[in-house]
Amino acid sequence: MSRGLSKLAVTATVGNLSVKRQRPKESTAFESSSFIGASKPVSLNTPIDDVVCWGLALETSNSQGGAACLFQNDQVVGAIDLGCERRSAQALIPEMKRLLRHHRIESKEVAWLGLSLGPGSFTGLRVGITLAKVFSYTTGAALVGCSTVEAVASQAHDGLPLEDSVARDMVVILDAQRRQFFVQRCRIVEGRVEMMGETKVADGEEVVRSMSTTTVLTGAGLPKLFKKWPELEERALKSEKWSPSAESVGRIGYQRWLAGQAIDPMELKPIYIRASAAEEANERQ
Repeated sequence: MSRGLSKLAVTATVGNLSVKRQRPKESTAFESSSFIGASKPVSLNTPIDDVVCWGLALETSNSQGGAACLFQNDQVVGAIDLGCERRSAQALIPEMKRLLRHHRIESKEVAWLGLSLGPGSFTGLRVGITLAKVFSYTTGAALVGCSTVEAVASQAHDGLPLEDSVARDMVVILDAQRRQFFVQRCRIVEGRVEMMGETKVADGEEVVRSMSTTTVLTGAGLPKLFKKWPELEERALKSEKWSPSAESVGRIGYQRWLAGQAIDPMELKPIYIRASAAEEANERQ
């Protein structure tokens, strides 16, 4: 149990089951709406361990499927994974409800919802953003987003086969289809990953030419790149770190929620980088 929780328990009913849930003790540092389920950041003058904040994270940019994580403050307490055939609003909504119900959390208790904004699967991004908007409108949860390349880059500290003190260049490479890649240059300095410039679209030759001999590689587009340049495989991070995870999205989202960087649901848009093939074809007509 987190520090600062009182021993006062309230009774909640889940189906026919009555359960006990701990309620945070009152504090003058917070308004009444700032306890569990608050849609605004907690006061940074109060230790975060003194307040229980629930959050959800969605990752639907991956063409292979979707995932969601439930956070208690900055710790993952539950997760679900969906295959690409179930990555739809109709499938995600009941699965998210099941995840919350399993942990005896009501939707209105969720303070923030983080999601990956792209680039990635056009269909997956639309599903995730639509679901996030509906969830925010109905529960009041704050929305916080991050780019897919940010989520992948943030995973480098777990998959990096280098000393933290070594500064190295890293490139995140995602499959952009049509024989191209989404490319994001990064810099690893003392275990931190810094984004360098904007995400660009490039073909394989451009990607290879832009790399130094010490550049570290990561991202779900690597298998496609390695088919033509297999010698680059030795520079890659662990393959389990190539795709964005809901956990990484949530950790970034939680920090942005604390910093007050929530996004207005009306302003929430996917990061496509470029138009889809169908949209480009329509523009040419």
